[in-house]
Amino acid sequence: MVASTKKRSKNYSSARFGWICAGILVCFFLLMFRVGYLQLMEHQQLTNQADQRSVRTQVIPTNRAIITDRNNEALAVSVSSKDIVLDPKHIIDSQTNTDDARWQSMANVLKMPLADIQALIRHNARKRFVYLARKVEDENAAYIQKLHLTGVSSEQDFSRFYPMGQDAAGLIGIVGQDNQGLEGIELGFNHLLQGKNGLRVYQKDGSGAVINVLKNVDPVPPPNVTLSIDKFIQYVLFAQIRDGVIANQADSGCAVLVRVNTGEVLGMASYPSFNPNNYANTPSKDIRNVCSSDSFEPGSTVKPVVVMVGARSPSDPAGYRAGYHAVSG
Repeated sequence: MVASTKKRSKNYSSARFGWICAGILVCFFLLMFRVGYLQLMEHQQLTNQADQRSVRTQVIPTNRAIITDRNNEALAVSVSSKDIVLDPKHIIDSQTNTDDARWQSMANVLKMPLADIQALIRHNARKRFVYLARKVEDENAAYIQKLHLTGVSSEQDFSRFYPMGQDAAGLIGIVGQDNQGLEGIELGFNHLLQGKNGLRVYQKDGSGAVINVLKNVDPVPPPNVTLSIDKFIQYVLFAQIRDGVIANQADSGCAVLVRVNTGEVLGMASYPSFNPNNYANTPSKDIRNVCSSDSFEPGSTVKPVVVMVGARSPSDPAGYRAGYHAVSG
């Protein structure tokens, strides 16, 4: 009886062991089949998903061309600056304390309420890239970098500076946040001034460190643009038109000084004007160049030109006298 029980127990254990081994083999073959399927059938899709997580493309901006007058005096130059960017998803996932004193220090440098920065992070919780501030001076950006804030970084950019300020604002124009011309020469010659940006494609690991550079294209800087304008004539011309508008309580005024022999424009000024280095709250009517954007009827202003041409013409000896003509009725 005891021997029979032991025999049945041994047979049961052997059968159970066999089923376990069979189950392990089935799972192994299913796993191998799945691996083979992913490798052969979905390889490209998985590769694309991996690239989306690890491969980044960075645009390397080039500085915008310098605009100079006829004597190579600068009228518009590009100054190095930085864009401060956030990674809201990383900030939230890492449970970063944005009430920390270092975050308040950054807010003070950027002249922004800390609550606005925190709201920006919350409202873009799933995004990996959000601009916090554009065109930040290099000194301020360096200070922010030294704070070592989680999810905060900077990118190279350029700001536009206009040495003549309002004296040539209407003529030279302005650029937007993306360094594209919006008015004046900056807009008209935008294709020459903007150059060609570079490109850097790289792969990074889970900690954000660059592990491989896949592609690197250097930026191509544009050539400088020289105008026929004379800087000092422009100063005088603007001062005269400004004083004339103010003295006569006019709505606006403009003046163009041309070298007659060549047709070169030596100066072009309009008033009211604006500060092109800080035009955020400037009315649109003050930004436009009245000389080139508005139309005027010549009226009596053209009569002196006609008289001048007549005075320079040779005299006609034919005589003229007053007479009369009888009309019937």
